[in-house]
Amino acid sequence: MSKKTLVANVYNKFEDTGITKSSVRDIIDATLNEVINIVVEEGEIRLLGFASLKVYNRKERKALHPITREPIDVPAKKSLKVSISSEFKDAIQSCSVVSDD
Repeated sequence: MSKKTLVANVYNKFEDTGITKSSVRDIIDATLNEVINIVVEEGEIRLLGFASLKVYNRKERKALHPITREPIDVPAKKSLKVSISSEFKDAIQSCSVVSDD
């Protein structure tokens, strides 16, 4: 699903309230930006009923170049750990669309 579709779906749930589609888009943008800001500033955010996002440090490691198979050094970096809530996990079990990836 694209962000445009998400905006349309949320708008359809609230269109009888008089809110405009551009206001819904602005609210979604502001929410996503605030989640990013909180994670960057505080290192984690817990959204009850949805997921927890937490920044963690990945150590430097050795790997193999996929084509030449020569050893390469992968530098240390920060990454994001996502833990979904039990409600989200339960909802996924009833999902009819499944990707093979």
